[in-house]
Amino acid sequence: MDIIKNDDELDAVVLRMRSLRGAKPNTPEGDEMENLAALAEAYEEKYHTIDPPTPTEAIKFRMEQMHNTFYN
Repeated sequence: MDIIKNDDELDAVVLRMRSLRGAKPNTPEGDEMENLAALAEAYEEKYHTIDPPTPTEAIKFRMEQMHNTFYN
């Protein structure tokens, strides 16, 4: 596969990567995993970007984390 063209192809790549979990580096399976990961990352960066939080959102999130840690 040269590029991922849509979300269905991304799903197929993710499934294949799951089947390759634990592949050793510098093996055919490990090389395939690296290639698929690079393709998936490129696709997600282009079509599924996540904007960074605003400073206020970041502070609220951290406060929620601290609250959950303290009371759990």
